[in-house]
Amino acid sequence: MKLQTKFSLGVILVFGVLAVGIATISVNWVNENTIREAENRVEVYIKAAWAIHDDKIARIRSVLEVLAEEQNILNLLKDPKNKRLLSTVRANLRAIREEQNMDIFNLLDSNGKVVLRTRAPYNAGDVLSEDPIVKKVILTKRSSGGDIILSAERLDIEGGGLLDRCMKFGGEPRGMFIGAAVPIIVDGKLMGIVQMGNLLNGATEKVDRIRDSVFENKYYKGKPIGTTTIFMGDLRISTNVVGNNGRRAIGTRVSKEVANHVLKMGLSWTGRAWVVNAWYLSQYDPIKDPDGNVIGMLYVGELEQKYLDMRTRAVISHLTVIFVGMLLAFLVFFSITRSILGPLQKLSYATERFSQGDLSYRVEVKTKDEVGALSASFNKMAERLERQQREIQHQQKVLQETNEELKAINRNYMEMLGFVSHELKNPLASAIMSLYTVKDGYLGELSASQKKALESVAQS
Repeated sequence: MKLQTKFSLGVILVFGVLAVGIATISVNWVNENTIREAENRVEVYIKAAWAIHDDKIARIRSVLEVLAEEQNILNLLKDPKNKRLLSTVRANLRAIREEQNMDIFNLLDSNGKVVLRTRAPYNAGDVLSEDPIVKKVILTKRSSGGDIILSAERLDIEGGGLLDRCMKFGGEPRGMFIGAAVPIIVDGKLMGIVQMGNLLNGATEKVDRIRDSVFENKYYKGKPIGTTTIFMGDLRISTNVVGNNGRRAIGTRVSKEVANHVLKMGLSWTGRAWVVNAWYLSQYDPIKDPDGNVIGMLYVGELEQKYLDMRTRAVISHLTVIFVGMLLAFLVFFSITRSILGPLQKLSYATERFSQGDLSYRVEVKTKDEVGALSASFNKMAERLERQQREIQHQQKVLQETNEELKAINRNYMEMLGFVSHELKNPLASAIMSLYTVKDGYLGELSASQKKALESVAQS
């Protein structure tokens, strides 16, 4: 594998691991912070919803405190059998109830007995001392307010079709009432009680006011951004959550998980909840009556899809920045790597040419870094080797010429030696024959010393 390939794979691996790691951290961070922010916002929204809820009770209480000072009401409490005064007070209180858009407005004596009602058929004479709001006023002689459950019998006595309304909106013969009661005090003595409020079953004013105040009634991809619901127990009795049929989802019930947590344990529940037909980041708070009993729930939720899309956009933005940065860093690193490996590749090619005997090849020096210095040293080495090669070739040429001269001299010598040998061969043969003729005595006897001398010459 080439060095450049190794470098490229290494760079891709390093940057790939970094990109995946940073992307994972970014996704988790954005996801955690987005959802946490949404949950924090829902907690703020539920506080705003409770403020609107408490404000309604406070407004009812304020109206009743003014009416508690009315002389006609006080006179009626002193003389409850005065039919003319009863008719006058009933008409006045009914007008006030209708003006305030209330469902129930009752006048009671100090024991909680109903003196008059402002809804037909104007039943009276029953005792409401067990009503948690009324009971608290009787015990403390101070105003009280909150949410209570009205039984079917109470709804029927209150009249005005309130029982039918509960059956229509929720299918249960009981209702949830929000209101207040104010004592009528004269010289420190409780003379009577005025009570007023709304039946929440099928009502829309309160939940829509919360939605409009908190979420401005905005929509996202065809679904409301925020929704509000009042539950009687686990039953939706007042809501702006819209079902698949396009109508308010009154009469539907909350999940068992939420019901167990809020209604049975009396604790708030915050989290992701499926609300009829969409996921909402929700909070459910228990609604308690003046005695502290959990009788229902207040729900506020914000559409999760909005935050999911926000998270997706944030993640895409983060990843785009990360990968663009990684790409630029990779290009810079690749350029630097190539600027290093390019000259090295040229040096590798030059050494290959050298190994093939081409000592004239040179490397172009473009940089002044270590690689440039190495290229320059290579060129110097190549120049010295080429110069030495030329010197060696010159010496070889001189040696070859000298060798040719020596060969010519040797050839002349051998020719001369052959000529000399040929010229000496016949005289030497004749002399050897004459020597042996004399030595062997063919020309006369020799003395011992003469014979010895001739034998020595013959041996030589």
